[in-house]
Amino acid sequence: MLAIADANNGILVFISEEPEKNTLAYLVDCIITLTTEESNGVWLRKMQIDKMRGVAIKRSKMVYTLHDGHFTIAGSKPRAIYVNELFNAIASKQGYTSTGNRQLDDALEYGIRNGSVVMLEIDNNVNMSYARIIATNAVLNNIRSDKPAMVICGSDEPLIKVLNKIVPYCLSYDLSRLMVFAHPSANSEQEFKTILHELCTYDKQCITEDMIMNLNNDNTENMALLIDSYIKLKDYSKSMIITVNLIWSEFEHIKNSLLYGTKLVRNNGDVLLLTVKADSDMADNASMLADIHIKLCEDSGTHMLGIKKPFKKLYAMSLDNAHGYHSYSLLPLL
Repeated sequence: MLAIADANNGILVFISEEPEKNTLAYLVDCIITLTTEESNGVWLRKMQIDKMRGVAIKRSKMVYTLHDGHFTIAGSKPRAIYVNELFNAIASKQGYTSTGNRQLDDALEYGIRNGSVVMLEIDNNVNMSYARIIATNAVLNNIRSDKPAMVICGSDEPLIKVLNKIVPYCLSYDLSRLMVFAHPSANSEQEFKTILHELCTYDKQCITEDMIMNLNNDNTENMALLIDSYIKLKDYSKSMIITVNLIWSEFEHIKNSLLYGTKLVRNNGDVLLLTVKADSDMADNASMLADIHIKLCEDSGTHMLGIKKPFKKLYAMSLDNAHGYHSYSLLPLL
């Protein structure tokens, strides 16, 4: 058979159910092994390239899926380049708030039910940009749908990394429904000036200084500022989305504020999205408050989004620039 294939410039494929027992390795040019492995509590289908004669193997192991009956390799796309376009808001179903991504809305069955707490848990090996894009897409969708939003940055989070994913993709009018809270210690004075004078909306307007509020190390003062801002922004006929980055926070330090905020959100039909670090005390406690638990992890070069609560689903996640703004696509892993 090898001679016939060589003589006719053909390709010969051997299929073995017990690759560890085959004796063809020295005869063939390529060896590919399909396996299943457990990762983060779920089983993944993986393809491993053991041998590829004459070709450099850049990724020896990859995750694949049989979604829609097709063999599809899951993996991160090349780095996205964004040409600023206006964010196209998704209409929310009655009683729900859209995540700003149709695929995630479908995965959650209509989006996020109003009055819910969402926990976005991130493994240490996942780039923070993935979590920021999920959070800022939800914020953009709300303010572009004439609904209010609050963004509370992490204690060591550069403000520019958050606003860069929001401001260029909305109109100046949309920003009237947004308030952002940041820690001055994480942002230099020069960076703050750059944000105010150089970062522009889609309709080429600079942001106003009163849209950004400074937090400090006093929890009581911070909570008073947040509540006052919430009251000013809140339209009780519309659901607000509040995103909070707790990656660098300790649960005991903010416990009372978090419990009060959770109660406020539930009572007023809003949505609270908490970004937390995996395997931390914050994650353990936030999971008890959360109605929806989403986890971001990475395996074999593939970023994955897993829904752990209220039901279990798993998707390969890749950044997407098809719409002209920061977004992402999900591929079911079956």
